[in-house]
Amino acid sequence: MRVAIAVAAVALAAAPADADDTFEAKAAGAQRIKQLEDLVWPLTAACDDGDDTQQRQCRTVRDRRVAELANATLLLDAEKDSFSVGAWNAATKSAPISLSACIRCSGLELDGKTWVIVGTGSATPKFEGGKVTAKLHDNGRQFVDDKTAQNFAAMAKSARIQLIAKVPAKPKLVVSGKNVLALDVIGYRVYMPCDGSIVLAKPSSGPAEGDKKQCPQQ
Repeated sequence: MRVAIAVAAVALAAAPADADDTFEAKAAGAQRIKQLEDLVWPLTAACDDGDDTQQRQCRTVRDRRVAELANATLLLDAEKDSFSVGAWNAATKSAPISLSACIRCSGLELDGKTWVIVGTGSATPKFEGGKVTAKLHDNGRQFVDDKTAQNFAAMAKSARIQLIAKVPAKPKLVVSGKNVLALDVIGYRVYMPCDGSIVLAKPSSGPAEGDKKQCPQQ
């Protein structure tokens, strides 16, 4: 069964591409964003607290960071439930595979406001299933039987998602009354944390760095 799941994962990965058109090439030199507050604050700060000196210092720090972000490529993690596998259809022998660019669709509170952070590909962020989201991949995938699809879906629950993104000229939006920061996604990959094997990627990607501590206990 592991072989069947591995074959399904390989089938989901993108086809080989030129060296310059790979996830690794696009991510080269990217800023790794580990704390989303470091991204959200400069893009949303009003700098209107304190006296004139404090406000001026705040604006100086904010504007310097905004200028850095304007020309930067960013590498971020998406929420784990952004990747999902639906129910297997016996008639088509396929299951729907979906990836949304939810960086923090649950919202991040900062300075009294809650910001939903998403990435966008060709889709505009919208309110769906109780939260703002933006689809990056939404397609069916063939599986030989229901058991194989279920095993793959169970495996997918532990998958990790990385996004390569840039900050657009106007990242702040309001979607269904919610404050949204929308980044331009230029690449993504879904991988298994144990061995780094690629489940889904655009553009194509080699294995990510694995962590044996994340491997299932035998």
